Amino acid sequence: MIVHRDYRDSGNSIIKIFDDIATEKLNSGGYPSRTRNRAIARAFKEAGIIEKYGLGIARIKDECRLHSIKKPVFEEFVHGFRVTLYKEKLNVGTNELHEFIKNHQPVRVSTMKEHFNKVITRTIERWINS
Repeated sequence: MIVHRDYRDSGNSIIKIFDDIATEKLNSGGYPSRTRNRAIARAFKEAGIIEKYGLGIARIKDECRLHSIKKPVFEEFVHGFRVTLYKEKLNVGTNELHEFIKNHQPVRVSTMKEHFNKVITRTIERWINS
């Protein structure tokens, strides 16, 4: 937030935490990375806070996936940008199925059943529905 803020805008940078809240370019990875504050970004990089420019969104998504947390929502609007993070954990089986489907396209139900052979069919169906 500090690196990407447009300091010409007099608005505030705000972090809000909600107990519960529900909400494509960013999700597809087809977005341009733009550093608004090169001096701040360079200082953060030299301090080891930033590893490489343009990896922030991917890091956020990877951390959520690593900790089985619901996918974050990224929204850009006229004078700002919003990232919604959830504390809600996903069913580990659902995550595994999602990764399997993503990495084995096209995939058949029979292939899923074969791969998840210790899981009953009804559970696989429930994972698909979620």
